[in-house]
Amino acid sequence: MLLNTGYVGPRLALAPEADAGDGQLDLLLVRESDRQALGAYLEALAGDDEPTLSIPTRRVTRARLGWEAAHGHVDDHLWPDPAGPADVDRTAAGIAEIDAAGSSVRILVPRIAGAA
Repeated sequence: MLLNTGYVGPRLALAPEADAGDGQLDLLLVRESDRQALGAYLEALAGDDEPTLSIPTRRVTRARLGWEAAHGHVDDHLWPDPAGPADVDRTAAGIAEIDAAGSSVRILVPRIAGAA
């Protein structure tokens, strides 16, 4: 997961040291060995505690993400939009290149076959 803010939704501090204006992204890599730590963090959020996620982030300026799912997730929306044109190939692997250029973020995604 790439973040440029410390919180995702209320109380979900996945990259608490992230700074939206530093020109970098915080990369959170949750490995199989981190699964228990992530679960414990999420469980603790259900209570009144202010837990700390024990999975470190890495600061990066550029990342290339790939997936083989029908959809990626951008903010609060599935991508590509499942309600979009019917002729869009939704099973192809997706690749996004994300570049934190200065204080802005540029995301380059390939054109999907059949999309306008």
